[in-house]
Amino acid sequence: SDYLNTLLRDPTASHLLETLVRRAPAPVFPVLWATYFQDKLARLAVHPVANFVVQKALGKLDVDSLGTACEELTGEVAKKVVKANRLGVLQALVDRATVIQEYEKEVVEVRFLLTMGAAQPFKVL
Repeated sequence: SDYLNTLLRDPTASHLLETLVRRAPAPVFPVLWATYFQDKLARLAVHPVANFVVQKALGKLDVDSLGTACEELTGEVAKKVVKANRLGVLQALVDRATVIQEYEKEVVEVRFLLTMGAAQPFKVL
């Protein structure tokens, strides 16, 4: 557990974790997500190294996990991600929502932050 958390933040070892995430079989990935990413996205998404692993993980989410990730990466967290210039995380969220065609409203809010750099919260009517 601590070892994988270290891999997330190490500039060299994070490439191994990206590969593990990308190649994880369908039954294994949800366990990896729940253990190492879920409820930690606010911290990981702005980290200069971990954000790349988060991008790969977002690309494998199922519908339910994508909903949870959308909730974690909106509002103040999205602003911090934009401010830290970790836009790849938000782009990965947009890309995954496009592929599975769910959570479009939430993604439009994130997309607005991406394209406009909004300082104020944005609501879709």
